[in-house]
Amino acid sequence: MTDYSTYTADDFVFDDAFRRWVRGSATPAEQMFWETYGIDHPEQAAMLAQARQVVLALQAAEPELSHAEVTATIRRTVERMGDVQPDVPVRSLPVRRWDQHPAVRVAAVLVVILGLGWALWPTVQPDERTVSYQQLTRQADQQLTEQHNATSQPQQLTLPDGSRVTLQPGSRLSYPARFALDSRTVYLTGDAFFNVVRNPGQPFLVHANELVTKVLGTSFRIRAYEQARETMVEVRTGQVSVSVRPGVVTAGKTAGSQEQAWQGVVLTPNEKVVFSRPEARLTKMLVEEPAMLIDKPAEVAFAFTDAPVTEVFQALEKAYGVDIIYDREVMRQCLLTISLTDESLYDKLTIVCKAIEARYEVLDAQIVVSGKGCQ
Repeated sequence: MTDYSTYTADDFVFDDAFRRWVRGSATPAEQMFWETYGIDHPEQAAMLAQARQVVLALQAAEPELSHAEVTATIRRTVERMGDVQPDVPVRSLPVRRWDQHPAVRVAAVLVVILGLGWALWPTVQPDERTVSYQQLTRQADQQLTEQHNATSQPQQLTLPDGSRVTLQPGSRLSYPARFALDSRTVYLTGDAFFNVVRNPGQPFLVHANELVTKVLGTSFRIRAYEQARETMVEVRTGQVSVSVRPGVVTAGKTAGSQEQAWQGVVLTPNEKVVFSRPEARLTKMLVEEPAMLIDKPAEVAFAFTDAPVTEVFQALEKAYGVDIIYDREVMRQCLLTISLTDESLYDKLTIVCKAIEARYEVLDAQIVVSGKGCQ
């Protein structure tokens, strides 16, 4: 078995099995392998998407293009992405091993163009990207049982492995009567909170809209309504990986569909990811109200007497599992005598920052504190 964990984008492009899968000529075993590989390795999402993009571009390009036709093809692509001046020169870039092939020149320049940013590309309609609950359940390789919460109250479910689910009103969850030996796969539309029994040998997969959430044992919430513009995954305990399903858009409709094919992130407690369905984009951030990760938060005392503010920040980081970024050298002379009780994390930060004349902001999934320090 090839070890793909060390592969670069170039390596994937030149891998025969990978190219067969991208081009739709893979064997059933290869098809299953690559669909699973992208979900299992979110850290390689960017290079997998780039390699897939190049392979598809090579497949689409005609092999006997002249230099003039290559340039014209590139220019038409640029012009579709936005207005360009007619006298802007377009230069082909060489690609390893196939660098003299005109088709590869087209593909290489397309990759560079697309790498400039998706803001240049026209936004596609949501229905061109979306995956429905019915599609997901029809593709399942096991017979499924569906639970539909038709009441006005949350509904408690226990799955075959003992995992517990809180299903919100109007939501549906489908799952097999008996999970497969190598995975536990369920399908969701709506809003549900999962408390998953830990089993490293049998990962738990939730398919919801265009996202696949993979866990071993943890608690998390997914909000994935079929007509909504966004899908959200929020982690309370443990760690999950969230990936965009490969091939959520028919190949060739937009360049964005190829770039985003394996986009994925890893989430830890008090983090969430929001997937914009129209833009096919994942955004990682902190939850609105981070909760303490300690078993008995009421017994935790945040009382400090002439303590360095760095000590206060470290206590908050440990209690809430968040990263607080600040300049230690600037803050090293700031001392605090303070008692924090049942305030939220953000209220605690506001109190601390006011005491040292600093301010904080939340960027992505981190808290950044800035100030002039204390003299």
